[in-house]
Amino acid sequence: MPQVPYLTYQRCHTLYWVLSEPNTPIQLIGWAMGVEKSLLNYQD
Repeated sequence: MPQVPYLTYQRCHTLYWVLSEPNTPIQLIGWAMGVEKSLLNYQD
C-alpha cells in the first residue's frame, strides 16, 4: 500500500463520509469546507 500523507487520507475519508451520508446538513458541508480552507492557508 503506497504511503499517503495522513492529512490527505483524513480529508478524503471525511469527504467520503460526507458524500455517503444522505442526511448530512448543509451546515456540516460548509464547516468542512471552512476547515479545508483553513488547512490550505495554514500550509502556505
